[in-house]
Amino acid sequence: MIQRLYIHNFRCLENFELSLKDLPSALLIGKNGVGKSTISDVLQIFQSIGRGKNRVRDLVKPKGFARGRSDVPIRLEIEVLLQEKLYQYILAFELPKNFKGLRVSEEKLLVTGEPIYSRTQAQ
Repeated sequence: MIQRLYIHNFRCLENFELSLKDLPSALLIGKNGVGKSTISDVLQIFQSIGRGKNRVRDLVKPKGFARGRSDVPIRLEIEVLLQEKLYQYILAFELPKNFKGLRVSEEKLLVTGEPIYSRTQAQ
């Protein structure tokens, strides 16, 4: 079950957190342009990664920065509870000066708070 979703500087969402802990289901309702499709797209990004897609250009585009703010990384986080273990996956993208495409600036996987995988600055 998804427990938490965090989105920062991606399309129309900045510092957005969706807590789903202890909820059996959720329904997103809102006006046009408030981020419903963005939330769906972020979940699709995580799904694509889970299915083995690893090319940044296939996941996000430079136009995905909120209000064109490419000086602030796009940050996506998801927390999932599976078999009584909490998995937290963090992914951040940046657009360095003179680059045409995004690159991973941070990626982490934690299981019950213990780091399993971590990299920064496109290592």
